Order: sequence, then structure tokens, then C-alpha cells
Amino acid sequence: MNTMQISLEISCFASSKKSGVKTNQKSKSTKSDQYNYDLQMMAELLVNHSEFKNLEKKIHYNFKNNLWPLQAMTHRSFKNEFKLFDLFDNERLEFLGDSLLNTLITVELFKKYKDMKEGTLSKFRSALVNGSQLAKIGRYLGMSSVVLMGKGEIKNRCHENENLQAQLVEALIASIYMDLNCDYNALSDIVMNFLLEGEKNGAYSLFGQELLNDFDEISKLQEIMMGHGLLPEYKLISSGANDSPPFVMSLSLFGKEVASVTELSKKSGQKRLAQIALSKLINNK
Repeated sequence: MNTMQISLEISCFASSKKSGVKTNQKSKSTKSDQYNYDLQMMAELLVNHSEFKNLEKKIHYNFKNNLWPLQAMTHRSFKNEFKLFDLFDNERLEFLGDSLLNTLITVELFKKYKDMKEGTLSKFRSALVNGSQLAKIGRYLGMSSVVLMGKGEIKNRCHENENLQAQLVEALIASIYMDLNCDYNALSDIVMNFLLEGEKNGAYSLFGQELLNDFDEISKLQEIMMGHGLLPEYKLISSGANDSPPFVMSLSLFGKEVASVTELSKKSGQKRLAQIALSKLINNK
């Protein structure tokens, strides 16, 4: 996936407009009209790009207001690089999308597992909406190909960051919701359709019991430690540039380090450390 292409194309457009505005002495109202026009042009460049068309095919949705996907795909580094345009970054949409996704998953679990107890439902939901799981969904959708980032972040390949992938999925969901004029039922149908389609295509497990089993290793260790009035202490020792892989992590129990691992994501690091710790605790019984 090439996040550079779409970011650099829109950056070139914004840079040309920025230099033109600096030298053009216009009235405030005319400048405002020009900014709005330029924002619309940026949005059109985004949604008409082949990579974004691929995204729309996967989610089976075409945006009516192109400014919503523009905001959803705008990383704060891109906004800071082009402050003149008063762009909105995607952080507010991430906030909304996080709540919407939690609600969507909660309702689906409630309907799907009619005999599952509240505690297990909570664990299952946490397993489904954690950063590592959302990053898999983001990679399936090709989110890193459509995000708009600053030149420094592009150079450091920050689009590969697991947290960013997860945040883009949340922002995308919120942008669809806003584009639907806050029609929750329509959003639910759209989101569950493309999530289940991704599972069917083998990109990730969505409601499989193995997902809960994997998550349970982390929660099981936490429950054991809470029985002693303590918590597992996961520590990030080092990572790549801008919080990118590989991640070197350690785990301490009772104030003593029990293991360290190197993984491609923090979540997989926590899972592996929990596995090692549980094995040691069982063997020492």
C-alpha cells in the first residue's frame, strides 16, 4: 500500500494554493470563498483517487458530502503542515467512532450470544474493539493508502503504526455516520456488512471463540494478580521511529521481571508475555 501517493498529490495541490494565497490581495469574503473552494477540491481529489474508490468498494458506501471523508483521513500532521486552510483533523471523529463502534459491537454480541453472561460479553467486546483487532480491520480496508499525513510522518512510515490504523477505522465509521445524517440503523447495516465481509475473506476473526480465548490469556493473568492486590506490569522498553514496530516489551510480576519479548504490535507483545507468565505460574504450582 502506498500512502505516499495520495498524501503527496494532495500536498502538492495544497502547497500550490498556499503560495498563491500569500501573494494574492483579496477581500476577506473572497478569500473565504477561495478557501472553501480549495477544501472542496482537496476532498474531490481524495474521493476520486483510485485508492479511495477501493475503500468505498470494500465498505459498500459512497459518500454524499466529501468533506466528511476528508476530515476522517486528515492526520494532525497534515493539518499542521497546511494551517492556512483551517482543516479539521480526524481526532474528534475518532472519539465519536470509538463510541459508535462499541455500541455496534455490544448490540451484535447481545443478539448473537443470548446465553452469554455479562462478564464474558464485556471481555468479548474488549477483544473485538482493541487496537490490535482494529488495526487488522484497517489493513484489510487499506486505510494506510488513503490517510493524509505530513511529509515527516510519511518519511518515517508512520502509516504502518498499529494505533493509527485503529484510529482511522474509528474515524471512518464516524464519518459515515455523519454523512448519513446520524442515522444509526443505516450505519449499523453498513458497518456490520463490511466487517463480516472482511471476516469471510479471512482478513481477521470477528466473532470466533478463538478471539475470546486469546484475549482471556491477558485477562486471566490480570485476575490472578488482582487476587494478590496487584496488577501485571507491562513495560515498553523500545520501539521503532514514531512508535512503530518492532516493540520490545517486558512483564513484571510481584516487582520482578519474568519475561521480555519482541513483537510487531504491543497487543501481541502483551499476549505473548501473558502466555509466558501463565505458563510459569502453572509450572511453579
